[in-house]
Amino acid sequence: MLYSSKKLFFFSCIVLIVNYNNNVFVTAANSIGLNYGLLGDNLPSPSNVINLYKSIDITKIRIFDPNTEVLNALRGHRDIAVTVGVRDQDLAALAASEEAVKGWFATNIEPYLSDVNIAFITVGNEVIPGPIGSQVLPVMQSLTNLVKSRNLPISISTVVAMWNLEQSYPPSAGMFTSQAREQLVPVLKLLSQTNTPILVNIYPYFPYASDPSSIPLDYATFNTEAIVVQDGPLGYSNMFDSIFDAFVWAMEKEGVKDLPMVHGVRDRMAICGEWKLYHA
Repeated sequence: MLYSSKKLFFFSCIVLIVNYNNNVFVTAANSIGLNYGLLGDNLPSPSNVINLYKSIDITKIRIFDPNTEVLNALRGHRDIAVTVGVRDQDLAALAASEEAVKGWFATNIEPYLSDVNIAFITVGNEVIPGPIGSQVLPVMQSLTNLVKSRNLPISISTVVAMWNLEQSYPPSAGMFTSQAREQLVPVLKLLSQTNTPILVNIYPYFPYASDPSSIPLDYATFNTEAIVVQDGPLGYSNMFDSIFDAFVWAMEKEGVKDLPMVHGVRDRMAICGEWKLYHA
């Protein structure tokens, strides 16, 4: 099945996988990953979705919970690296008991290990900072100990949003909120010990929407190559890079350096430029 370049670009807009090097520059990954959401009507079957992903060379997907239909559809497709999420509503019970974590793993992950390439487990989705944010670390620790004891090639992380930043402009002034420092920094230090990426969601559209008179639309939507923000030797032509680097600076100020970052984009207007790809 063939897809136009515009449609392929649409798929690539859903999730952008990025990393940073020691000079705090953003670099695109070699392959595209997609968030596989299941909220909607008349959705195609998981097997059809997986076949579609394979036909357009998608090699990474993320599901937000251990959905059995999706995981069964992934059996035998070990060329697709899968990230499985722990549901937010399960965190309290899992944080209270390491045995509960072992039970969750035995039920939701164990049955698929032989023929599904489960590469990541993410503990919670944007719950740090927040009322249940403190539950993330103990669950991550228990899962990390579990996969390590069994020598399984599964990385344990969590997903956070840019709301953890108290300041993001200019990027070198990036710093976390007090609650983020309390809940997020211990998580970052655990990830640093295991050399596991932190997943960070960045939404350039929201700063633009809150102050459109001061923030150029093209800067928020990747539609200019002109330098809009100059921060020392680094110039920024888009807000995504600026916020990304602010997060890096904030981590470094907490003593966490060179920790990889993976970004899952849901701010589709910001990434795709107000859907201009449909009209180009």
